[in-house]
Amino acid sequence: MSLAGDGQLLRLTPQTTRKAFFQFTSVNKGYLKQSSLKGYLAAHKVNRVAPTSFYFDRSTRRLCWADLMEKEKEKTLLSCLYRWYEQPEQMGYLTPKDVRRIEQALNRAIVVDNHPLVKKEGEFFHSCRHSKDLGVKRRQSLMWVRHGLIFQLEAMAWRHLLHHENTDIVMRYPNRDARVWRYHTLKWDRAKPFIILRNRLDLDKTVTMDLDSLKGIRLYRVRGVFPCEGFGLIPGSAAACQSLSLLSSRF
Repeated sequence: MSLAGDGQLLRLTPQTTRKAFFQFTSVNKGYLKQSSLKGYLAAHKVNRVAPTSFYFDRSTRRLCWADLMEKEKEKTLLSCLYRWYEQPEQMGYLTPKDVRRIEQALNRAIVVDNHPLVKKEGEFFHSCRHSKDLGVKRRQSLMWVRHGLIFQLEAMAWRHLLHHENTDIVMRYPNRDARVWRYHTLKWDRAKPFIILRNRLDLDKTVTMDLDSLKGIRLYRVRGVFPCEGFGLIPGSAAACQSLSLLSSRF
């Protein structure tokens, strides 16, 4: 995963494409039927020599060696992704074009259409640390799960934000929805102030908000970013990227 802000949150390889594909479709059950990705995957033919492997013959109730690829009627990219018996290192038949097509479709669904990537997306929780002196767990930082990432948050006042340009923030709206932005700057239009925000996942996309519309919106500063279990962050793609295996194992 990358937080470079170029709209490409997921960065896939032939070995990680299937895992990302099923992670996304398991959370978004009806997405594949409604998107153009299924048509592409079902129509794209795959030409390769399949690895020899085991299969279970129900008639003889025995494990047999066979070329499973030849037993399938349709050798499409979609059928290849659904082959449970193949290991990630055997997915080399995915061409760079195939990987890029799947990567673009998933990123568009996450960044543009705002689809979730993990089951507990949008959840706020507090990290806990055991106090040896008191013998109890003490609540620590506020955490927020979004886009397969865990954001470490700190409450912040709007008047303090206005003097800190290019700060990553999370805005929690009255309807309990929340979004991650990058505060760009404060501007004035006819003596009326407004702020410019950039989409944190795609910094080329900006929105403007006047200060009056900020009432009722909770503001948090992003102190750290950690990947959920099964994901990894590209080093240097986030301002604050650390290892948080204890928290990540929950998601």
